[in-house]
Amino acid sequence: MQSYEICSDYIDVIVDVSAIYGYDRKPQGQTATPTSESASDAQGESSLEASSIIRLQNGMVLYLREINKYLALICLMRKEGIEKQGLVDFNVQVFQDALQRVFEVGR
Repeated sequence: MQSYEICSDYIDVIVDVSAIYGYDRKPQGQTATPTSESASDAQGESSLEASSIIRLQNGMVLYLREINKYLALICLMRKEGIEKQGLVDFNVQVFQDALQRVFEVGR
């Protein structure tokens, strides 16, 4: 129950911060404008999904990654797991691509 509550609170914080500061999503297939370019685009990545990492005092890590406008993935993992963030990001991207194919079939 505590894990559920912390993930729920985490989503509330992200939604509140996004409402205050705004977040420009680009439609799929469009490139970002210089004013809406994210840090990941500046590093050469093509996605504009929101992501966040919070390290908790108990040694756990909360990792949030936006899948699409209406869906986000939240992981509660040990701090050792996030040390391999590239592998985590890759697995999330594979999951995101698979979900996208599922949604396209539904259309």
